[in-house]
Amino acid sequence: MGANWLQIIVTWYQANPSSTSIYPKENNSTPSDEALTHVINMAQNLGFNVMLKPHLDLEENDSHWRGDINLGDDVTAWTAWFKDYATFISHYASLAQQTKASSFVVGTELLGTTRQSVQWREVIRQVRSIYSGELTYAAHHDGEWNSIDWWDALDYIGVDAYFPLSTVDHPNVSQLRENWLPIINNLEKLSQTWQKAIVFTEIGYQSRLGASRTPWGVSTQNKIIDLQEQADCYQAVFEALSDLKWWRGVFWWNWTIFFKQGGIHDGGYTANNKPAEDILRYNFGASPRQDPPSLPLPPVDENKLLIIYQPTLGPGWQNWSWGSSINHLDNVLSPNGQPATSVVMYGWGGFSLHHNGIDTTPFYYVDIQIFVTANTHPPLIAYFHDVTDKPMIESVDIFESRYIQGDGFAAGQWLVIRIPLVDLGAVNSTISRFNLKNNSEVLQDAFLLGEIKLLGV
Repeated sequence: MGANWLQIIVTWYQANPSSTSIYPKENNSTPSDEALTHVINMAQNLGFNVMLKPHLDLEENDSHWRGDINLGDDVTAWTAWFKDYATFISHYASLAQQTKASSFVVGTELLGTTRQSVQWREVIRQVRSIYSGELTYAAHHDGEWNSIDWWDALDYIGVDAYFPLSTVDHPNVSQLRENWLPIINNLEKLSQTWQKAIVFTEIGYQSRLGASRTPWGVSTQNKIIDLQEQADCYQAVFEALSDLKWWRGVFWWNWTIFFKQGGIHDGGYTANNKPAEDILRYNFGASPRQDPPSLPLPPVDENKLLIIYQPTLGPGWQNWSWGSSINHLDNVLSPNGQPATSVVMYGWGGFSLHHNGIDTTPFYYVDIQIFVTANTHPPLIAYFHDVTDKPMIESVDIFESRYIQGDGFAAGQWLVIRIPLVDLGAVNSTISRFNLKNNSEVLQDAFLLGEIKLLGV
């Protein structure tokens, strides 16, 4: 894609905004040092410079975020918090030094703490005693970048640049570029004041209508996919900033480990498999995106099958769904003549079925019968868990055209979704769970499920 830097994020937690204890979280929320080292080494072997960017999040308080962390006038509490913070950030500074990461972020969007200048300078001093690469801090777009008085202690200024760029629907690139100008003027003054270059340590836009109004997150009520607004926002960044000498570059939010993330039905931040990816490729000097070649798939052998759901559970399967309302409809039949199941998924909810272990060696496809009433289908992804109950590395948008049998997507009729197990990373494996997940924070309209099964060829 032409990128030459990769930012890797690792997260620790504290319970709430007034806590002074900072800690890693189990259950894969905080990766192990071994896993993080592996990823950094892999990125470097692929030719990337690596920026390691530790985050601090709240574990127990959804109504607040890291920017709300604040101990007020309690000097003792501030001393305890910075002691724990220094332990946390020094741990990853040491890992960054060991792996020869090119850049390190000493903090991210902790705007309730950054006026504690003496303590932050001490944190930076401790990090410099461990790590010899370049240092920055990732400041929040809403004023924090202009209130920090210790930029001189760092090598360059970092800004998480989610600046609002529009007050209208469907702004064009010219309008977006024009709205960057006053922001650029203020950032340039900051750069001149401190004689430091500026890097956008984060920036991103969802592929939803309204992404330019609120880049930090579109309203959960907005289900309208707008791939063009996302792409135009990307292009406006390059047109407005690329020629500025004080601007060193940009890290785009965000990319997950899933190779098939994104696509034209995804409303999230990733540019992968969307028009915004074309903008990145062009501006990073990479070759255009290529559609994968269409290869004929082997025919199904209906005699080689294993029922997962019909709509009663197949033998050995249990319902482990979350964030979903599931109801059997005796008066609505699926194509196999069995009662259909109505599913309503809340944000990030999932229809999940568990088994103690299924060997996929005899099978090639997973088949899903689904009925969608809305003309815009829900953003559903499918994926399996392995025998240790960890998600397998691949997930897919089930409504990709190549998976829909027949004439493609159509509302108001039963569809057969047929996904090769190779696309799910589940060939010749032992699986323990099958998941259909709402890949968005938005409540989805009800859809119907019929039979779900594994098929051979």
